[in-house]
Amino acid sequence: MGGRGAASYSSKLPYGSEYREVHAFGNVKFLRKNDDSASPPMETRSSSSGRVYATVNNRDRIKHVTYYDEKGKRKRQIDIEFKNERYDIHVHRGYERPERDKRWPLTKHEEKKLERIQAEWKRHLESQQEKKGR
Repeated sequence: MGGRGAASYSSKLPYGSEYREVHAFGNVKFLRKNDDSASPPMETRSSSSGRVYATVNNRDRIKHVTYYDEKGKRKRQIDIEFKNERYDIHVHRGYERPERDKRWPLTKHEEKKLERIQAEWKRHLESQQEKKGR
């Protein structure tokens, strides 16, 4: 199990060994990076068209929601930064990341999708807590 179809290209590890899948919901896989950082995968080899990865950090917060095209290349990435008790949510397109000057707001579709992803992640965490409490 795990993000076998995901790679960040930031290490010399074999393809797909950098991430582990912690939850799945529809076409969304929730991943955690094995080295404790929260950088998102650069691409996917998933056979599932329209794959979406939600990258989770060690504090169980979703840091990135990344959309991939039919060739497995990163299409859009929603960054969710938690600073000074508030969220800074913005979008980067593709692989270009000119920091701070090329950020886009979320589309209405992305807002709704992000709400569903965050609600599912919250349900997952609550169910994990219930299992621990038994």
